Formats: sequence, structure tokens, C-alpha cells
Amino acid sequence: MISDACASFAPYGAMIVHSLSRFIRDHVQLAIYDRRLKKHGVNLISITQQTGDDSAGLMARGIFGLFDEYQSKESSKHTLRAMKENAQQGYFNGSRPPYGYRTKELPLQGRRG
Repeated sequence: MISDACASFAPYGAMIVHSLSRFIRDHVQLAIYDRRLKKHGVNLISITQQTGDDSAGLMARGIFGLFDEYQSKESSKHTLRAMKENAQQGYFNGSRPPYGYRTKELPLQGRRG
């Protein structure tokens, strides 16, 4: 879509995303793509994170990008920790068991505290 938007004749004037985190979760790449799209006359519009084109809007967009990147890395860290805990308890972290294994339904263990 970005390649199409940056073609010599862009077929559209705006890219609409739900939030900037759904577009990209790296604040540096967000700035690069945003600048590249603007250079070709295509506006990047976020429905839930609306910002202006002035200096305050650009700063807010950068802050949104930083927070989105941070949240993505934190989610990744917590997911990896939970998957390691499952594996240590003998559970398989996939949708289908490996060849030769069968699934077995077990009671859900409660959380402590």
C-alpha cells in the first residue's frame, strides 16, 4: 500500500488506520513512512489518535509512536514469560500437538493471590 501511495500517480490522497499502532509499532519507522507519504501528497490519518499538521501535532504523533513501541515490547516480554512458564510446567504452546502426541484436557489451575 505504501508503494502504491508513493507511485508517480498516487491512487489516493490518504491512508486511514484505526490507530498508529495498527500501522507500525516502531517510532522511527513511523516518522520515516509518515514523511515519505507526506512527500507524495498522502496523509496518514488515525481514527483514534487524531493529531494536527502543526508542530504540536507532529510532537504528539511522535509520542504516540514511542508509547506504541513501548507497549508492543512490554506485551512481547510478558507473552514470552508466560510461554516459558507454560513450557516449564509441561504444557505445549502451540495450536496443534507435535506429531505423535495427543492433547489432553486438564483442569485450569487457579492463580495465587
